[in-house]
Amino acid sequence: MQAPGPIRGILWQSSWLLRLASVLVPRVQRSQWLQKRRTEVWHWVHFLYESGRLNSATRRELARHIFSAFPDAFWQRFDRKKVNRLITEVPPTPRFCLGVIAAIFLTVLLATGFVPTIRSAFSSAPQKTQERASPPEISLQDRSPQQHSTVFVVDFTHSPERARVVAQNQERQGVQIYLVFAGLAFFTSLVILGFRTGRSPSAARAEFRDKLRWWLFFGGKTMLLQATCFLLALDGTRRVFLASTGEVPRYAGAVSSWFLLVSTVLVVTWSLYDQGRRCHICLKRLSLESYVGVPARLLLGWWGTELVCSEGHGMLHVPEMRASWLEEQHWIQLDDSWKPLFNTEEANVS
Repeated sequence: MQAPGPIRGILWQSSWLLRLASVLVPRVQRSQWLQKRRTEVWHWVHFLYESGRLNSATRRELARHIFSAFPDAFWQRFDRKKVNRLITEVPPTPRFCLGVIAAIFLTVLLATGFVPTIRSAFSSAPQKTQERASPPEISLQDRSPQQHSTVFVVDFTHSPERARVVAQNQERQGVQIYLVFAGLAFFTSLVILGFRTGRSPSAARAEFRDKLRWWLFFGGKTMLLQATCFLLALDGTRRVFLASTGEVPRYAGAVSSWFLLVSTVLVVTWSLYDQGRRCHICLKRLSLESYVGVPARLLLGWWGTELVCSEGHGMLHVPEMRASWLEEQHWIQLDDSWKPLFNTEEANVS
């Protein structure tokens, strides 16, 4: 049965969009799904046309219904529950955290051209700047005849090779200073984290394997973040100046130093904060945040936030106000009797 002229184009466009959406549907269910969608649209369009209700408002409603076929086709191929569990369970894991930071580091490494400044600074062995310079050129220039004297003009023009060696030594010294600063920041972060975890009795009684994983994760995360800041400060600022002005100004070194200082402080602070919000056993981000206590009863009570590991490994107490009788963060490790309260079934995403 051929459709009337006014709705023939609508039916053709809807059929084309539905066929495009059916590509997402599995092959076994594709024909049945497409036939069902086409039948719905065909009856809907004919009803609107025959009842005289085919206007701009009903056309927009019909278009929304047709475009809703794309998410429906997507969920026909993938299980909605498994995908939702994957979205909620994967980001808190330590592998996801390290993977995202490593991806950012590789992106910066590729964008900066594999750190050309470091490669040029350490491309060859340090050379002495006391090289044999070309003899100075001495020329005689007579003054005005009334003065009857002569001016000696000495041109101490250095060779291009010596200028290159001096610039290379300066770059090498700058890179070494940046590395020393990054090392000091990393060592300071380790001391701060050790001071925080050392005050928790449960964290001190943890197994050696859990402690090792805890410190290795923090070290790897912090080193990747600092390396990213190091590359951005060393070569990223130069590329920004070259792209904007076409040259590297004299104050580029100062801008690079300030950027390294600020960015290093920010990433180390975030790394310490993120580490403090992770489970001491599985290293997942703590969840199930809840507020406990009353702000007006701080003398003998406790007021703060409690975070629980989704796997049932422990609980973290974070006070809202620092006091001499309260610990800054208190980690309590739960025994196996608490695990039935938590759903530890992993999503099968294969």
